[in-house]
Amino acid sequence: MERLTINGNSYQAREIDFNFFCALEDNNIKIADIDQNVFKTARCYAAYCMGVNQDIVGEELSKHAVKAGNMDILNEIYEVFSKKLGESDFFRTLTQTAKAETTTTTKKRASKKDQDVQE
Repeated sequence: MERLTINGNSYQAREIDFNFFCALEDNNIKIADIDQNVFKTARCYAAYCMGVNQDIVGEELSKHAVKAGNMDILNEIYEVFSKKLGESDFFRTLTQTAKAETTTTTKKRASKKDQDVQE
């Protein structure tokens, strides 16, 4: 079992599910932009695991970083998050659905272009 340790307190790393993706959206983080919002994503995931709001997590992460003298905690959180994302059945379903929709849309566009050319 993966755990996050922030300021000496240990928290169970949670499974990435629908509720987590809603939390991302609540924080204006698009799924496609997760890698471009490492700080926000790490904070959001830590809040999700800790069961607290973003402000409390921000305070705890700041205290942890000052105490440690570095920001390694964000990398640690993001590594656990990335692992959990890779294990997430919900995320796999979400990406498969998106790929299927993209394929269907591409086929429809190609079919429409063929019809336009024939006319």
